[in-house]
Amino acid sequence: MRPARNLSVKVLAVIGVEEDFRYHWACYAANLFSISLLGALTVVLIFWLGLRFSAGSAHSAAVALVIGFGTMLFPFSTLFFSHVASAFCFIFAFYQLFAWRQHPGPDHWRLWAAGGALGFSITLEYPSAIGASLIGLYALFVFFQDRRTWLMQTARFGLGGLYGLAPLFLYNLVAFRQPFYVTYEAYAQASNDTFAAHKQGVLGIRVPLWDWSAWPQFFSNLSEITYKPLRGLFFNNPVLILVFVGFALLLRQQAKPRNLGRIEALLALAIFLGYLAFNACFGDSITYWGGGASFGPRYLIVTLPFLAFPLFACMQMRPARIALVCLALLSTFICLMATAVEPRTPYFPANPLFGFYIPRFMNGVLSINTSGVFSNTPITGGSVAFNLGSLLELPAQFQLSPLYLFWLWMTWRLDRLTQKPARSPGFLFAVGVLVMIAAWLPFAALL
Repeated sequence: MRPARNLSVKVLAVIGVEEDFRYHWACYAANLFSISLLGALTVVLIFWLGLRFSAGSAHSAAVALVIGFGTMLFPFSTLFFSHVASAFCFIFAFYQLFAWRQHPGPDHWRLWAAGGALGFSITLEYPSAIGASLIGLYALFVFFQDRRTWLMQTARFGLGGLYGLAPLFLYNLVAFRQPFYVTYEAYAQASNDTFAAHKQGVLGIRVPLWDWSAWPQFFSNLSEITYKPLRGLFFNNPVLILVFVGFALLLRQQAKPRNLGRIEALLALAIFLGYLAFNACFGDSITYWGGGASFGPRYLIVTLPFLAFPLFACMQMRPARIALVCLALLSTFICLMATAVEPRTPYFPANPLFGFYIPRFMNGVLSINTSGVFSNTPITGGSVAFNLGSLLELPAQFQLSPLYLFWLWMTWRLDRLTQKPARSPGFLFAVGVLVMIAAWLPFAALL
């Protein structure tokens, strides 16, 4: 990373940017063209999958936008964490495998690409081994559909996986003199009590099935990461409550898109439950299961693209579709506040939504991060974070107006892209106005 950073700093120096700001903008560019870009591409892949599932362009676009803006994917696409990149690798690999299943043929590059993406997801973060294993099993199911060529297909997929893992092996050899090394081992072997929970179970993961004393902690963690307000997935992303309805519809083969089969639904469910269990088994405090200072349980971000599958099913039934639209507006508003204020939610208060985000958002206290990576010199006001409105020096109550106007314009563009009938532009325009008003209301007190 250092040569790339030095290059970006030199470019900024040439155009006359002051030294402290060079580092800020270099970090911003690094995140924009890595995590943010992959987050956007994840939304595109969800849309394309919806088309392959025969969900229809309008429903595909709606679900893709719900996952993109109404879940943790939105705020974490602005942070330099690996979870969004791993989520992209997962859905990219699945997309290639599903495309191969639909049209087996000479496109062998899809198998290499799927394997490489899954291998690289583990290079990014070790917990990706859970999802990579489950998607790998799905790959074997796809390959066994053709008994004559399954061995060659598996070989291509497996070699692609080794290629994706190669950077991890090389890094471990250079840094630790051994190819298989998990950095959390340093905490497990440390003589002090820093992150002492890593000394329990397998690097902090206590599986109740063979450690019966871990059951109370497992259930406590599970409640914290699902419905409780401090880090609850469904509390902060209420639209995801409908995934249970969607999974029920999929597994009962009711109201499902034509090409979305039971095996794909089971894969999505297995990935979601697998990471839910992993997260609940991890550690004994918010530092572990809560991901520290985090908007929601960040270890579950990798599952979000696959939760689009049950939402596709919900879009097929009118009552579920209406509920989805209502909850999606609420979820988008919550995630907008988290993104605009600070995605790294503090440990206190016990209900961050009402005790941290809403008060700050209503008073125009946005982009509050004061700690830079290489410099703490503020960019706007007293913060190293910023938004377009603050860069333009707009008053606090107007800082998000450029974003709202952009969303409104994209609502119109989306109608054209999805090729809806002539009567739909008015409806979509009305939805866009309502979204804009919903986001604007908290600032009304400042006018």
